[in-house]
Amino acid sequence: MRNGPNNIDTQFLYGSLPALPVILSGTIMVWQSGATLYSVVISLLLVLCGIGSGLFLWYRHVNQLTQINSRWERDEIGKIDTVAAYTAELERLLLTISPILSQHVMVSREHTEQEIISLTSRFADMVGELQLIVDSADNTLDGQYYHLDNVITTSRELLQPVLEVLKQAHKADHDVLGELQKLSGQMSGLNAMSTEIHNLTGRINRLALSATNEAYLADGFEVVQNDARKLADDFLQIDQRLGRQVNDTIAAVTAALKIAENSAQVDDSTLFQAEANIEQTLSHLSLALAHYRDNASTLRNNAEQIRGEINNVLVALQFQDRVSQILMQVENNLLNLQKTIEKIQEQGSNRDGNMLRVDEAVEHIEENYKSVSSRPDHAPDSSDELTFF
Repeated sequence: MRNGPNNIDTQFLYGSLPALPVILSGTIMVWQSGATLYSVVISLLLVLCGIGSGLFLWYRHVNQLTQINSRWERDEIGKIDTVAAYTAELERLLLTISPILSQHVMVSREHTEQEIISLTSRFADMVGELQLIVDSADNTLDGQYYHLDNVITTSRELLQPVLEVLKQAHKADHDVLGELQKLSGQMSGLNAMSTEIHNLTGRINRLALSATNEAYLADGFEVVQNDARKLADDFLQIDQRLGRQVNDTIAAVTAALKIAENSAQVDDSTLFQAEANIEQTLSHLSLALAHYRDNASTLRNNAEQIRGEINNVLVALQFQDRVSQILMQVENNLLNLQKTIEKIQEQGSNRDGNMLRVDEAVEHIEENYKSVSSRPDHAPDSSDELTFF
């Protein structure tokens, strides 16, 4: 109850207004009956009664106002306490949930950043390995003696002299064949001359018989002399021809022997050089093939490593599933919080702090968060299968 000039004026009005009709009626009564002691006393008593009734009404009014004000204050204090409790619980709910949701988001962000950095590093390593493979493929035997082109060129250069020598040996064989053909012709001539000598021998035998008979008769000696001279001339011619034929045959045999000796020497040298060149060529090819085999093995090993890295990257990409689950938990928690606030809002003035159930809500959020709070192991298992959450 407030005190002040307004309360004093109100109290004066409550005390004076009931007395005014009494004062007016007493004045009228005194005026009609005259100013007697009895009328004056009655008038004063009436005035006092009016003032007393006014003051009584005033104090009663004040008591009623005080009671109403007290009940209103208690009601308002209860409402304020209810609102304060609701506000405190709401603040506690928000202050409790906000760190959890913030932790969800922070874990998702850190996990995403960490996995992206890891993936970036792995892809960078794979790019580096691929670049090394490309450089190795481009520079395989580059500038070295055992480069494939150099090996082919060197092999051609080593085998070309062998081919030339083989051509010379082939030509020598043809020359020997020609000399042998000539020798065969000369042998035919010797065979013919042998026939002539055989015939000449028969003639000599017949001449000897004729000479014996003619000598016995002593008349045909001149005939025998002529036949003997003619036979001697024929034999001399045959001897000369035979000498020439023999000389030609000896020359042909000597030439053929010389060619055969040269051919044998050339063949021995050719075989030795060919063997050395072929051995060197095979050695070059073996080194080149061994180098390419080593490169193929290196490429295969690098390919296996890159395959393993790609499998690890595929497994590491599963982080998006965990991040999605965390963000889904955040979304569901926010939706549940919104529904809870809306449901409490529908209660109007009947809502209170107990409707929020902060501890239960926080416990529910923490239980949901535990399912995604642990970090997964990105190492692939022995079966090379992808394991999702």
